[in-house]
Amino acid sequence: MSQEATVLSLSKEHILKCFHRFRQTHPGQPFVVAVSAPQGSGKTTLTRSLESELSSLKLGVVSFSVDDFYLTFAEQNAVAQQPLASGSPNALLQYRGNPGTHDVELGSRLFAALTASHAEHLGDTAAQRTVSIPIYDKALNQGRGDRLSPGLWRTAKPPFDIILFEGWCLGFRALSDAVLVERYSAVIAGDAESVDPVSGTSMVNTRRCRLEWLQDINARLRQFEDQWYPFFECFVHIIPDSISHVYRWRIQQENSMRQQLGQPDAGLTDDQVRDFVDRFMPLYELMMPTLCRDGLLGDGRYIQIHINEQRACTGTRVI
Repeated sequence: MSQEATVLSLSKEHILKCFHRFRQTHPGQPFVVAVSAPQGSGKTTLTRSLESELSSLKLGVVSFSVDDFYLTFAEQNAVAQQPLASGSPNALLQYRGNPGTHDVELGSRLFAALTASHAEHLGDTAAQRTVSIPIYDKALNQGRGDRLSPGLWRTAKPPFDIILFEGWCLGFRALSDAVLVERYSAVIAGDAESVDPVSGTSMVNTRRCRLEWLQDINARLRQFEDQWYPFFECFVHIIPDSISHVYRWRIQQENSMRQQLGQPDAGLTDDQVRDFVDRFMPLYELMMPTLCRDGLLGDGRYIQIHINEQRACTGTRVI
């Protein structure tokens, strides 16, 4: 079995096991699966493969990404300019990616619309109320991106037996203000090079941040918890043995894109990729160890699939 198929088969088996149990007690509700994995690890490919394989079982499946809910270009620029207590803006919000650069309400409305359309269809199979799913084009505005107008969004038809929702920071939970200050102070005073054995993270990038940047991101992360996480019924978490693989994976993606386009100067340079990924690292370093240790949801609905740099599965754990 191929490396990709191993992760795919484990994810599919976990989802179906949880789905059949969920359906016994919630026959009229969509089953929402969160797929969380670092950039470049193959989560989008995995999600598309899951959608295809689950659909082949005569299930209605729809998938979308955290990226689909990025703020518009104008909104993102406004966020990037918002001053913090020091009078300066948050350096971690200058580009899209971190919590605070998403329209969380838009995502919540989509979950609600899919749920309503599914229920309507179950009551009358002739009912085919389509649901529009946002599209974000990362190539617009010289790579800064923008959300397309609603008339250009893709549409999905019920039933929606399974909803797949993928993103790099899904499952991360905000720390209490006191714990965040305590962890940050320990990082500044201690050894930022030490590596967490489960999540494969260190605190090198967190040390470079101002505390107020992290406090701002931490507060914005609570919106994910309050508005998105209550929909989750199953969780697939892909965990690399070192979070530093993200740098190499993203560089590989850029190189692959240049080869496919036949444009050697397209995309980001290696240094630009590293600068881009650096902005995500503090959240990995602060939040990922807790998720890896405690999981999310519980009751056997959360699975960890550990992978190496080649994206091959090295182990699993169910919580």
